[in-house]
Amino acid sequence: MERRGTVFTAIVLIAIGAYLLLANLRVVPAFSMTQLWPGVVVLVGLTFWLGFIFGKEHDPGLAFVGTIVTLTGLFFFLFTLNIDLLGLGRVDWGDMSKLWPAFPLFVGIAFIVLWVAGRFSDWGVLVPAGILLLVGIGGFAFTLGNVPLFRNVLQWWPLLLIFFGVVILIQAVLRPRSK
Repeated sequence: MERRGTVFTAIVLIAIGAYLLLANLRVVPAFSMTQLWPGVVVLVGLTFWLGFIFGKEHDPGLAFVGTIVTLTGLFFFLFTLNIDLLGLGRVDWGDMSKLWPAFPLFVGIAFIVLWVAGRFSDWGVLVPAGILLLVGIGGFAFTLGNVPLFRNVLQWWPLLLIFFGVVILIQAVLRPRSK
């Protein structure tokens, strides 16, 4: 783990140095720290992931936290870099009132990652995953209802209930009977 962490740190430093050099030489566009600070959040999230992947115990909790932090950092890049989103145009911080449902989605996704990272052993984490995914998707359906992609979400969201019902049914059938 120590050597891999050192290699990762070295690669990050080389990449940052190469970017800064190319920006100084005007080969690539230069971004300010007000635009790039979410990269720090992403790096923290990836550090949790590295702990999960290369750690001796492969603690699924590290994958859970790493997923939330990494997705949040990537999400913040939408705002700091003013990314052009389909149906919304260029995104800025004023659009947070429309895009807040991403946060419950991130946590719902992280619960699914926790379930997978835990080798599908704790089916109970799918309950909060399902609830948070419903909140996120439902939130987007209401906040972005004028976006054609999300108009259909209100019509098709019951598929999530069906999915989780099937998962619970499979769990009940596959679980050994207790005496």
